[in-house]
Amino acid sequence: MPHHTHLRKPKTLIEGIESKIEATKSTLRVMTYNIYKGAVGREQGLLTVVQEVQPDLLFLQEVGDEASIRLLAKALDMHHTFAKSAYGAKNLALLSRYPLLNSDAYHAFPLFHSLLLSTILLPTGETLNLYGVHVGVLYDWWRTFEIQAIVRRIQQREILHPSPYALMAGDFNAILPRDRVNLRIGTRLHKVILFLEYVVATRLAPRLLARHQWIDGYRYCHPLQDGFTFPSTAPAVRLDHIFATPSLVRRLRHCAVVTEPEITRTVSDHLPLVAEFEVR
Repeated sequence: MPHHTHLRKPKTLIEGIESKIEATKSTLRVMTYNIYKGAVGREQGLLTVVQEVQPDLLFLQEVGDEASIRLLAKALDMHHTFAKSAYGAKNLALLSRYPLLNSDAYHAFPLFHSLLLSTILLPTGETLNLYGVHVGVLYDWWRTFEIQAIVRRIQQREILHPSPYALMAGDFNAILPRDRVNLRIGTRLHKVILFLEYVVATRLAPRLLARHQWIDGYRYCHPLQDGFTFPSTAPAVRLDHIFATPSLVRRLRHCAVVTEPEITRTVSDHLPLVAEFEVR
């Protein structure tokens, strides 16, 4: 059971969202955050950023050990589940204000990290299927194999846990077909990596998600804005995404990149992404 602690009221931190909007029982606030090498030495900064946003669901990538997630969940008064990566320490975690009905982890070939699978029960009595993702950084064609495997595993799971509502969130290390990359900032090496990895890439991996009716929440709300999430100090590319099924995306109110407080720029090399859904 979660431990009760006093949390500060959320402030207006989310770029593009009207001032003084707070999460209520009629909304579901979802946050995804790559915390870079477990946020080791930056734990208090991570806690500060999350407390300011006040998510109901928090997807984390590059998590360290499960003990650190237990501490974070206790401080935030949230339930949690953990998915150990098959390679290295870049694990996944999900924190939820709502009870977790079930949780599982999938880390078979060709996934470089893991796929976290869970279901929660909303106050409305509806179930919501949740999928935490961290796609490998190696080559566009390999990401395509990973996404194919992720989609297949999700389809198998949906047979056992059917729900019209589902979210997939995390660091996809991929940009969508209409997205651009800013090559005018950063070091020369940084620009070369961005060009080779994202500009000349086929972008097949995100196209596969679109074919399977996964809708990009940020682009749904902001057809023309960049929404860059990486690197946090000089954002030049959008790698972090929240996808929703068609029935759920119709309930999407807002989706935005978190850029404040200022510590957000140094807690991780990624900026968090937040989406808010109606759940009445």
